[in-house]
Amino acid sequence: MDYFGPILSAGGLSLALFVAFLAADAFLVERLPVKYQRRSRELAIVILAGTVMLFHFHGESGLIIDQRGGAIAVATAFGGPVIGLLVAVAVALIRLSIGGPAVIAGLVGIVADLAVCLVVFRLMGVRRQGSPVRISQLLGLGLAVGTTEALSLLLVPPVGKAFVLFEAYGPGVFGVQVVSTCLFGWLVTLYLDRRAGQRARAMLELEQLALSRGLASTPIEFTLKFALDGAILEANQAYARRSGYELAELKTMNLAGLKVLDEGETVPALFDRIRAAGRMTYESRHRTRDGEVWPAEVTSVYDDAGDYVLAFLRDITERKQAERHLAEKSADLQHALVQTIEALSSALGCRDLASEGHAQKVQDLSVRIGRAIGLDDDRLEGLRLAATVHNIGQIQTPAEILNRPRALGAEEMDLIRQHPVTGHAILRDIHFPWPIADIVLQHHENYDGSGYPAGLSGDDILLDARIIRVADSVAAMLSHRPFRRARDLDYVLDELRRGAGHQFDPEVAEICRQLLAEGHYVFPALQRRNA
Repeated sequence: MDYFGPILSAGGLSLALFVAFLAADAFLVERLPVKYQRRSRELAIVILAGTVMLFHFHGESGLIIDQRGGAIAVATAFGGPVIGLLVAVAVALIRLSIGGPAVIAGLVGIVADLAVCLVVFRLMGVRRQGSPVRISQLLGLGLAVGTTEALSLLLVPPVGKAFVLFEAYGPGVFGVQVVSTCLFGWLVTLYLDRRAGQRARAMLELEQLALSRGLASTPIEFTLKFALDGAILEANQAYARRSGYELAELKTMNLAGLKVLDEGETVPALFDRIRAAGRMTYESRHRTRDGEVWPAEVTSVYDDAGDYVLAFLRDITERKQAERHLAEKSADLQHALVQTIEALSSALGCRDLASEGHAQKVQDLSVRIGRAIGLDDDRLEGLRLAATVHNIGQIQTPAEILNRPRALGAEEMDLIRQHPVTGHAILRDIHFPWPIADIVLQHHENYDGSGYPAGLSGDDILLDARIIRVADSVAAMLSHRPFRRARDLDYVLDELRRGAGHQFDPEVAEICRQLLAEGHYVFPALQRRNA
């Protein structure tokens, strides 16, 4: 059996389900009253998990391979035993409706999946939805359901053929469950961590708003009173304890002596801003007597009657730590999404053996052209990623069309031309710092407006897409295809010259032509995946 196909499908479907989960959570659940959000999110998990049965692979003797075990595992991890049970029931009903000689084995496998998930749930300390779920817990759940699903093959009739089916399909079934559980579960974990951090930050912003409108009802930790020259007139005992100074000692000090001002800031300039605004909230860094630095949120109020400034402070050390944690989780999520997209791009290359390594070539040449144009490193990283996944939409194109050993007909070309739109649909809900989805959508637009899918022209096409348009064409011309041999360099240089202003941006085409003609660029050796 080809194990790679079902496992690849598991990765692709997990990514699709993750995007659907993001969309449902952002556009439906978050708009509901808070008291309904938890149950609505659990219902979304049940619905999404149940849909995995609609995407299955048919094997021998009525065998159906899908991600039912992974669905039950993820539902149990993030929704608890009750949600895991509901998903198991939904999956079992769908499997029963499909029927076939292997239906009994399938139902037994689903019951076993739920049982082992509940055991792992207890043994590994997996907690209810909204609490952190560790990758080790997801791996444990994935291994458990993968094992039960593989063993359920031994129940597929006829009895004499069960071991043959187990040997043929067991590893693939096991791999599908592990991949779907770990990939989808990991992405959801990172997303929920980031969402929790955003919610905490939103609450802090509401506290700031309350602070600016009613100080008496706001929990204030520390209070200082300053003369307009910065001398400390009063301080509360809490600030004295936090700073390590005695109250009497603080009253002999000046704001400048606390070393809380930013570099270049002066006491008169700060107080002038406070007097002009009447009330001002900002952050500062305070130092204790022992040299410890701690961040504070400060609301300063000018009292024109007494001609002094009151400063109300809160220690925001925990908030800063939460923000750092949020930034790290956001970076982890970004890294996970990039790795996922690159893995799917690599998998696409394995489907289309004739163009294996095409994405690597387009990526490398695009970055070289972008560097020659003068793009900065951040822009080049976005260009690199977009070039890596520029053909991701071909994941829905039948492999026999991609590898057909003749020129394609009109209907086949129409299917091929759908891949920018499909790629855009896959990527548009993933929030990269660069317009990856739009670049992928536009990478077959021509400079003169004759391209597809939207017929954009000139500067209406993103520069990154114009670069990939040139690199994609050059890589294709210099590579063997099923219906023709690779073109020579002279042919490619002539095509760049003829296509400038028509298919290609003239500046991009000329830079690429110079790189090739002057021998400053050759395609790198293909980075093959390990067998």
